[in-house]
Amino acid sequence: MIKSIKNNSLSKLLLFLFLNLIFTGIIFLSFQDGKDKLGICDEYKKIEILINKNITEFLYPFNNCDDVYYFKSVEDFNSLFSSEANPYQNRPVYILSINVLNRILNFGNIVLEKNPIPLLPFITFQILLLSISQFSIVKIIEKFKKIEILDIFLISISTFIYPLYKFGIFKTSHQTFALLIFSISIYMLVAHKVFNYEIFLLLGILYLVNRSFIICLFILTLLEIKNKKFSINYLVKYFFKVVSFFMPALLYRFYIFFNNFDTYDINSEKYGQFIWLENYLVRYGNAVSIRIFDKPLFNYRNFESEWHCVRIPENFLCFFNDSFEMLKYLSGGLLIIILFIKFSKIPRPLFKSLLQITLLSYLFWSFIGWYPPIRFNLYSLGMGILLFAVLQVVFLKSKKLKYLYAFLWTINFYLLEHWNVFGNY
Repeated sequence: MIKSIKNNSLSKLLLFLFLNLIFTGIIFLSFQDGKDKLGICDEYKKIEILINKNITEFLYPFNNCDDVYYFKSVEDFNSLFSSEANPYQNRPVYILSINVLNRILNFGNIVLEKNPIPLLPFITFQILLLSISQFSIVKIIEKFKKIEILDIFLISISTFIYPLYKFGIFKTSHQTFALLIFSISIYMLVAHKVFNYEIFLLLGILYLVNRSFIICLFILTLLEIKNKKFSINYLVKYFFKVVSFFMPALLYRFYIFFNNFDTYDINSEKYGQFIWLENYLVRYGNAVSIRIFDKPLFNYRNFESEWHCVRIPENFLCFFNDSFEMLKYLSGGLLIIILFIKFSKIPRPLFKSLLQITLLSYLFWSFIGWYPPIRFNLYSLGMGILLFAVLQVVFLKSKKLKYLYAFLWTINFYLLEHWNVFGNY
């Protein structure tokens, strides 16, 4: 009989780490025949792993668009402020975290084309990140039921085998933060309380890991609005909470300024992500300046490609159409959810909170203006589907149904190819 795990947070986190290590090894070995099709920019390359003078060769899915910049930034943090690694200048805490892991895990070498590469710390970080995200899901569920060892396994396999993690666990990029953003947001919504300055500051630090953590700030703002204490004193306190969120980013800007580094933001400069909205201000600003000064004072920037939709309401239509592509991609998982819908009852507060963060996240990403197929929908609507499935399987009353659910879910997503391959992009 599977018993409830004792109230030991560390044991639960370690169990997640152990399971994720096993799953990572299984997926890694599946790459060795080189037959699995990879996503855009990815290709198999042969790496050598040197431990105690023993050399072993493996195939590894490298990303030619990202890896060179990330590897360089770990070797030299200040390369973030030169062309060697500046595309990821806005992720300093992420780079510093990898740098720390690189120093800790310095017991062997991974070599690509005779050059050592810091691959191990990136994989370790992804496993740690996923484990923490899974653990945060447990902390949410524990508000409604006792967690069993079987639940730990179900949460672990259900999330790991999901495309964003099955493929993302081997990436240097950090798209794997989507689950943590969702779980933190749901926890805050379920807790339904006003949070202190420390939480705002912590999320501000995470903002320098991945800027989509600003979604958590939106959730905090919604909670503040629900509190409905709109006195002057209350509004002043909330203003300083917001300041504490952006304080780490402000300090980082001071670091760049005092060292005379050049700033560069690939997301806005090259892809125009979110920044395209400024064009609406430019349009009206120039209309005023032409009347006053007889010339436009602001520059209108064009962002064009087959994946750009930078006009309202075109952006919503593009993201909405992409949602249908993602739903087709996840159709197997959706069918499993439908088959088990009558056998599981997710607590209403959990379902309501999940729905709120899914809608908010969906609205947020609909304004990005650059829509490579399926990817950003996996961060929003796709993440809502994943967490619904996780909650659904955990709240199944029959263990036989839980085993069946996990089996079907795992087989379906293990066989599912990368979303770029699915769409032939």
